[in-house]
Amino acid sequence: MKQKLWRLYRSARLGSILALTLLWVALWGRPSVGTFVLGFLIAAASVHLFPMPRAGSRLKIHPVWLCWLLLVFFHDLVVASFVVGFKAIRPSGVARGRIVTVQLQGHNDFRRVMTAELTSLVPGTVVIDLDGATSEMVVHILDHADDARVAREVAHIHALELRVRKAFGGLEPQEWEDA
Repeated sequence: MKQKLWRLYRSARLGSILALTLLWVALWGRPSVGTFVLGFLIAAASVHLFPMPRAGSRLKIHPVWLCWLLLVFFHDLVVASFVVGFKAIRPSGVARGRIVTVQLQGHNDFRRVMTAELTSLVPGTVVIDLDGATSEMVVHILDHADDARVAREVAHIHALELRVRKAFGGLEPQEWEDA
């Protein structure tokens, strides 16, 4: 009996049922006991009737490093917005940009895509291509004509990748001092 209950618990996928229940309550807009119970029943039936395969890889989210990643990202977002805004209205105009290929160290698809997305979301950089086979990211950098400024931007992208790897469980403890 105990093994049967344990198998039922493991196959129930309570996280999925809870997420679908909360989605149901949010869609109805009025949290009530009836809405919650009906959402729970519909979610349990959906998960049981339409089972999804288990994910092959589990992410290990580190909340402290995730908060640090978001804090630094929002800081970069605000600073870059002012810098790009100033460059757009200054009398000399915007200097030519550069297209740079950045070699990423990680081989996890999720973390590479997350690094590319966070890079593109910051004003002044746009990811043109992300090659999964070679882990190369092609980036257009606004107003970075000299090599020293390009090198700083590439180092900034590598630091961002390291923060993403820390936030989503991709580092060994001995690598943590580098970030």
